[in-house]
Amino acid sequence: MEGFKKIYRENYKKVDNYLRNICKNTELAEDLTQETFYKALLMFYSDKSSYICIKWLIRVAHNNFIDYVRKNKINILNFEPYEEDFKATAKNDTDILHLAEALGRLPLHFKTAILLKDHYGFSYKEIAEIINSTESSVKVTLHRARKKFREVYNSHE
Repeated sequence: MEGFKKIYRENYKKVDNYLRNICKNTELAEDLTQETFYKALLMFYSDKSSYICIKWLIRVAHNNFIDYVRKNKINILNFEPYEEDFKATAKNDTDILHLAEALGRLPLHFKTAILLKDHYGFSYKEIAEIINSTESSVKVTLHRARKKFREVYNSHE
């Protein structure tokens, strides 16, 4: 059990922040985070704990979110990202708001690509595995996402 507690402590905030950024709803993000760690606990007790890493947790969290959206037929276009994630890269509080707002104006697949690559530092291959895509598709999406992000961010200044 101590091993699972360590996994939980090291990764809870990363998973929760990711979900807050893609789903807008704090309570939903908390529910999906708990569901993600419940699945991790089941994996831990089925002697497959070696599979549990941040990449696996983010993939499970992402899939939990997609399943929730499909099941409840939710429009996910209106979204405001979780500003806490931008404090490390922002120069000041105003910059945090601009970064969060610019990211919030992007389509979900662009937001996801930027968050997974630029914020969490996953490789193209890892992102492809998380979102069930190909590496080349991830590269194209990320290129387009960064271009669109720059346009949105610069139009805000």
